[in-house]
Amino acid sequence: MKRRMRIVPVLSILAAAAAVWAGLAFSGRFPEIGKRINPFAPRTASHSNPVLMDMTGILELQTVEYVYKSVFPFDYIPAGIDWPQLLERRRSGGPLSAEERESLEVYELCREAGIDLAAGRNEFVVITSIVRGGFDLSAGRDPEGEPVRPSGTVLYVWLPEPVILDVIVEDSRSADYGYPDIVLRPESWKRVVEFVRGHVVGKVIEDGILETARENGKEALRGVFRGAGWEDVIF
Repeated sequence: MKRRMRIVPVLSILAAAAAVWAGLAFSGRFPEIGKRINPFAPRTASHSNPVLMDMTGILELQTVEYVYKSVFPFDYIPAGIDWPQLLERRRSGGPLSAEERESLEVYELCREAGIDLAAGRNEFVVITSIVRGGFDLSAGRDPEGEPVRPSGTVLYVWLPEPVILDVIVEDSRSADYGYPDIVLRPESWKRVVEFVRGHVVGKVIEDGILETARENGKEALRGVFRGAGWEDVIF
């Protein structure tokens, strides 16, 4: 399984952060902030519906994106597996390791597609998985009740714990990579997608996507708020 990490464009993060900041000013929580960095507040106040719709749209702040390409089924089974022996142990009720149970799950998914791994069939499909991490800004509030608290020249910003915001599993066509691929019925493809999604989420968390999302978000938001005049930003 190959991974490529994409950092979300900084301008997108800055625009989202600025919109959150402006939304707080429009809400009346911190009127002095609106006067300080949003000179257009009087002009936009009458357009309450579009402003509220925009605020709803940025309740998720994406800060990192991982792209994985995997070869199903071979990235999900150990090399040199003895299928006849493993199948016989399953039939006889012998003990199975977690890895062996997972391999049998892959075996059944392939069998549904008409691929007999025990017979040495080698059809496969290349699957691209896109995992996006960041912050769910609707997740809750800090202990003081507000996500942003100004104090003199220091701004205290509370961020929720970073989360996986989205997982997209795409199917690459054989025309894209020039190798044989599995022809899957819709119901079989759905099961394969669910299997791959579960494994990819575990993999990206192991690789540190949540830590990366947290640090990217802090760096971008710190730049926005310092650019607005705050001398220091504390998360």
